[in-house]
Amino acid sequence: MSTQMLPTIRKRLRRWRARRSHRIVRRLRMEMDRLIEWNHKVDICFVSSIFAEELELADKPGDVSSVWLDADYAKKITTTFRFFLFTNLHDMPVSEGWTKIVKTDEDLPYRRFITKSRWPKFMGWKDEHLEHCEIIFYFDGHYQVSPQNMYDFPRVAQEIKNSPTGLAQVPHPNRRTALSEFSRILYKHKDIPANVEASVLWLQSQPDFDNRCTLYQNSFFGYDPLNPTWQAAAEFFWNRYSLEIDSWRDQPLWCYTLQHIGLTQPMMLNEEGSSKGLFQKDKQRTGHNDHQYDEHADGIKRKEEDLEASSSSS
Repeated sequence: MSTQMLPTIRKRLRRWRARRSHRIVRRLRMEMDRLIEWNHKVDICFVSSIFAEELELADKPGDVSSVWLDADYAKKITTTFRFFLFTNLHDMPVSEGWTKIVKTDEDLPYRRFITKSRWPKFMGWKDEHLEHCEIIFYFDGHYQVSPQNMYDFPRVAQEIKNSPTGLAQVPHPNRRTALSEFSRILYKHKDIPANVEASVLWLQSQPDFDNRCTLYQNSFFGYDPLNPTWQAAAEFFWNRYSLEIDSWRDQPLWCYTLQHIGLTQPMMLNEEGSSKGLFQKDKQRTGHNDHQYDEHADGIKRKEEDLEASSSSS
């Protein structure tokens, strides 16, 4: 290519960028105008949870500094967004926008790190920092709020508030049953056989257990913390899960919980991977050896040199 063409190419590129930028701004302003039409204050809280033995083993929280509303419209918007990260790691770095809530062993006196991480997921609505949250969206530590779809959250939040169940989720993409999910859990090294066997025996002993209950992808969901149906489901789930006597995976137990409570038709969130997805997965921020565990870990996989040391000393 002749260097004489470079000024022309640069000029065309600047014009293309200007047109593209104008289209993006116009779309955002249309979304903001639509958002203003709700004319109702909805205090939306985003909650994530990262617990680990040490920082290098943990998920890395996403950058939420880029998801704030356009400053020109901020004074018109009655919806507020707040971000809370629960962790046991005082040295966990977070971007601007996060409120970091450090929980000690005294706050969450559970043996497994996974159990500690599930408390904000299912019981975080009881924390004093979230008492003014009207709608809570939970997402795992290696997920990220989709910046281009932030303006959809007020609409979804209002729909959750109007829903009798007070819950919005995404069905598990593989449409497995509760018991078949345990086979996948073992294959993917997400739990150990002894825990899985204990869960299967307990579920099968419940008189109302139906293996055809709907399995959901629990990586992210939204709920109304004041909805009594949600509260009943969360309490029932936690009363069993917190005993730490069977599987640390939450999907099969949550499947049975919703069936037991009668919460069989939660609102559907947009599915991951679609153009309107509200959350995005970022595998590069995944810790815990891609969330794989073994019998030495009791809920968290230690560094390989620690496992080798414990094996050689036994």
